[in-house]
Amino acid sequence: MMERAPQPVREMLALLRESGHTPYLVGGCVRDLLRGAAKPDTTTILSPYSALLALGMAANGAGGRTLEEMEYALGAKLDDLNVWLASCRAAEDGEVVSANSIWTRNGTVQLLPEFRQTMEQKYGAEVHAGDLSVAAINEWVDSNTKGRIKKLLEQENALLSENTDLW
Repeated sequence: MMERAPQPVREMLALLRESGHTPYLVGGCVRDLLRGAAKPDTTTILSPYSALLALGMAANGAGGRTLEEMEYALGAKLDDLNVWLASCRAAEDGEVVSANSIWTRNGTVQLLPEFRQTMEQKYGAEVHAGDLSVAAINEWVDSNTKGRIKKLLEQENALLSENTDLW
């Protein structure tokens, strides 16, 4: 028998329904994301909660039409999503813990103070400027997942190239 959704989840779903939105991300968007990430003959694990946190963080950096489209895809206005995700993070019990971070290369991206504050306060995200390497990221991941994830990235790739400003 499936347990009831945690209170923050029930509240967010009720809010979405009241505002006329369909909570697409809970099922459709994450399902589509998993389909795109899955490779034949491999095991793929994707946390819908982690995907929602990452998309919520990205939405905070969006504006105009991009933000409108992200809100539509996520099924919630950004302020509502931020409040809901902050309440989910507050409900983390020590066994399930999210680890969020934003990485930039020194001098390439200037984060707005409001964005940085929202990332830190609502998402518990650490902002790193400087060493954007596989070794640095893997070290952070290992430390912030209590050793449960030793390596997130296997090798340097295009996402970390010198020509990449945002990822």
